[in-house]
Amino acid sequence: GSVLSQVRFEGYGEMSFWQEYDANYSRITPVPEPSTYGALLMAAGLGFFGYRRWRAKAA
Repeated sequence: GSVLSQVRFEGYGEMSFWQEYDANYSRITPVPEPSTYGALLMAAGLGFFGYRRWRAKAA
């Protein structure tokens, strides 16, 4: 048979569900910690500094 006939999905029921309204129910959205933003800013700054230094050396 074809390869597609050999593919099976198991363990996945219906992915939608109904939930009654509950004033105490809330979802928590993950937010990066401030140190993550600091690390990204530092990496971008070091990359920019390295790029400028590389361009100055090439000129």
